[in-house]
Amino acid sequence: MNGELISKENFKPEIKKAVADLFNLADRYCRNRLSPECFFIVSDFSDFTDSKGFENRKLRNKINSHKTLSNLDSSIEILKQQYADLYDIVLYVFKAERNKTIIEIECYRKSDLDHSYFEKVKNNLPMLHVKIQLPLYCKNGEKFDVNWRLGGWRHKWNMFIYTSFTA
Repeated sequence: MNGELISKENFKPEIKKAVADLFNLADRYCRNRLSPECFFIVSDFSDFTDSKGFENRKLRNKINSHKTLSNLDSSIEILKQQYADLYDIVLYVFKAERNKTIIEIECYRKSDLDHSYFEKVKNNLPMLHVKIQLPLYCKNGEKFDVNWRLGGWRHKWNMFIYTSFTA
């Protein structure tokens, strides 16, 4: 989804709209049915990246799995407290279970940006995005398990098949 600029005044309605957009994306691309019972975790992109800026998915899963789940209002309060430093806010489905959906609200901070770029964007409103990441083995139009980023036997099997036929 294209990024929306988000002000402090329209924070809650925009986040609610983004959650609905995320559910629509998941319905379109994933075979999982997301539970409407949503919980949230707030994360910082820099907590999961190495010195070259690459994401460490295993570290992300480990850290996020130990976080306390919160409701939307509590998560929004956390974000509002950090508002001045927010550059980009991205919503992902962290985990979909039968009776609950855990949505990760990942923040990119202005203070983590290169100094020259920070100077250009320091007064900009934060952007808001929703994303569903596609696994490597997903073919055009093929629905996949939204929980693939958590690993598991199905993901490992699909990666084995993918690498066996693309090598």
